[in-house]
Amino acid sequence: MTAMPDPLEEAEPEVASAIVAVEDAMGELATRFRVMIRDAASQVDPALQPFGLRILRLLERHGEMSAGQISEFLEVDPSSTSRQIRQLVELGLAAVAACETDRRSRILSLTDHGRERLAAIGPSGRARMQRALSGWELSELRRFADDLKRLTDSVS
Repeated sequence: MTAMPDPLEEAEPEVASAIVAVEDAMGELATRFRVMIRDAASQVDPALQPFGLRILRLLERHGEMSAGQISEFLEVDPSSTSRQIRQLVELGLAAVAACETDRRSRILSLTDHGRERLAAIGPSGRARMQRALSGWELSELRRFADDLKRLTDSVS
């Protein structure tokens, strides 16, 4: 089997250097996001995993959902979602009930305790991001959003 050529080896040196700089900056940003999410999860409950926080925020934004919908929306394995849902229920942050239209299906929703704990964590990552970007010019924001979408679409 022939190895795929390394695009950086074929790129102009300045382009290759710029690509590495983008990768490094994105790695640093990803690390900061992971730390923010981990810290926010522990503020909700010390036992809560970051993935559990993602599910709670998804329910907060979109309302009740089935485990399958959650797995599909977050693009994760259903077994991981099921394990996390059990923990959320055990912590009293979410509740599971039978679906009214299909009694075989189970629906997950936030509990009042879950809503209270989410509200108690203070500024979300979204608020931090809004503060960080509020000084940018409109044209910079639009270009950045377009560039991020283009990059996301190209690595999918």
